[in-house]
Amino acid sequence: MPVSKTLTIVLIVALLVAVAPASAATGTPGVHTPGVRITSVTIEPNGPDLNITMHYSTGLTTKIFSLLFGARVVQPAIADQLAAFGDPKLVSIDPYGETAKLVARDQGQLADGVYLYDRGATFPAAVDVLEIRGRSVDRPLIVNDTTTVPAFSYHP
Repeated sequence: MPVSKTLTIVLIVALLVAVAPASAATGTPGVHTPGVRITSVTIEPNGPDLNITMHYSTGLTTKIFSLLFGARVVQPAIADQLAAFGDPKLVSIDPYGETAKLVARDQGQLADGVYLYDRGATFPAAVDVLEIRGRSVDRPLIVNDTTTVPAFSYHP
């Protein structure tokens, strides 16, 4: 094979490897991001903050690139999916288990010794299972196939 043909193939592959991770996980803000789909969200109140565990699934391309290049491939898409919570801080992403842990600060208001969470946060696409649970939540609140976080309270 001539050197110029080999060089051309190498350059094309290098370009695809450089561009594909970014394109695999990005999308229009506020719109369901191709490549990352929320399957379940667990919310655990902690004072005014919410600890969020998000399970997601990815397309084959995104999964391959996240395994090769790490969690930074899916991080923008995860942040976009949870933008309704303000600016949640990423704690960890497990690309093998397709799980992300985040903390959303100052989501609840304290009134008469009870935190109220009624911001009406929405997801850009339906979440299969949303579970709200915690030490002081009387019983877990589970909502299936939802785009909205319901109002709830928490006794610290």
